[in-house]
Amino acid sequence: MNIGYARTELKPPINLSLAGYLERNYRSIKSRGFLDTLELSTLLIELGDKRVAVVSLDTLHISEAIRNLVVSTCRKVVDCDYCVVTATHTHSGPVLDLEDPFYRIFSVDPSTDRELLSGFYPQLRQVLREVFEKVTETRRVNCIKLYRVEGGVAANRRDPSGPVDREITVFRFRAEDLDLLCLVYGCHPTVLGPDNAYYSGDFTYYVREYLRRFLNCEVMWFTGACGDVSTRFTRRGRGVSEARRVGYVLGSTVATALFSETALELPTEHLCVEVEELDVGTSVPEIEEVLERKRSIEEKIRRLKEVPIQLRHELLALELLEKYYDVLCRVPKVVKVRHTAIALSDVALTFVPYEMFAQYSLALKQLNCTLVCYADSYLGYLPTPSAIKIGGYETLFTVLNFREIPKIVSSVVRVTLRALLSA
Repeated sequence: MNIGYARTELKPPINLSLAGYLERNYRSIKSRGFLDTLELSTLLIELGDKRVAVVSLDTLHISEAIRNLVVSTCRKVVDCDYCVVTATHTHSGPVLDLEDPFYRIFSVDPSTDRELLSGFYPQLRQVLREVFEKVTETRRVNCIKLYRVEGGVAANRRDPSGPVDREITVFRFRAEDLDLLCLVYGCHPTVLGPDNAYYSGDFTYYVREYLRRFLNCEVMWFTGACGDVSTRFTRRGRGVSEARRVGYVLGSTVATALFSETALELPTEHLCVEVEELDVGTSVPEIEEVLERKRSIEEKIRRLKEVPIQLRHELLALELLEKYYDVLCRVPKVVKVRHTAIALSDVALTFVPYEMFAQYSLALKQLNCTLVCYADSYLGYLPTPSAIKIGGYETLFTVLNFREIPKIVSSVVRVTLRALLSA
């Protein structure tokens, strides 16, 4: 097996809208500069005639247009069978695609954003071309080690006692002149709040910075199943110092584990990639239903002395549905999605375009599968059936038709098993 790795900086224009918090829209907050470096990184794995590229961007999610740009550029430069494009889901990244409803809702000034993006796309295309040219400089892999490390900074954001996958999954690829850590952790990168007006990878930047300095290695970050997981109940604040603290805690935890934990060594002669495309139905409730439910919750809140946070978040979701109803209705009734599983021997990474809840990640680990979310497109939250019964923000502010969930989960399991059984 050979691997290639390359990374570069993403440099979106200043004054472009930031994607992640709708509160910025109400206060007309646009990007003012950079807190740290936004990254675009690429891993190329090749074994015999099989080649798969995995791209990670510091942005909120991957729209279809951004995926098409990345994949088409990859295929022009790299003779590659597969290309998976993922987002770290930072809430301090740029609005990248005004034709995508899930980016469009964050645009403070669409006409200005459109003008800025028209100048940014050629730059992005050139940066992609350069990073793909560099990643083709592959080297032979000496060993691959798998670590599972207790993360410790995440909690279920709907219920502090609820399910959470606490593990950081670490794939360590070692070659003659490359030591690469691929980290997967299911936690929203939302330590920096809506007051932040500067581009940032949030705590994931500081994890990468810490490990690069301490271990002299390269690091790629992938965000796992965190639809209901964040630092809401564990963080000490919302500023830069707290993002740094959280990142350094995770970085030091990983670094310590690499020296002390027992690793599973994976063979370097096994690689299988399986892809399954699926037509998934979407659903936006009728506006009358949204308004009626909103009035009902407002009345309930008026009668309560203490309002549960879950009820406040439910009201927020309904307010957002009302405000951005026309934009969300632009989502096609049926969307084609991709599920991709990459198996290295009997261990799989499965890439999906949803914000899956932690319970799915915990269940799929029984198959030796690690979920990577925000991959190849975006279709919103994918809650569990029990969460849907309870309700709340994540079950309301989404366009996924919940009747499609069994079909989606079956597809994820199926593509994972195919990859594992073929590796």
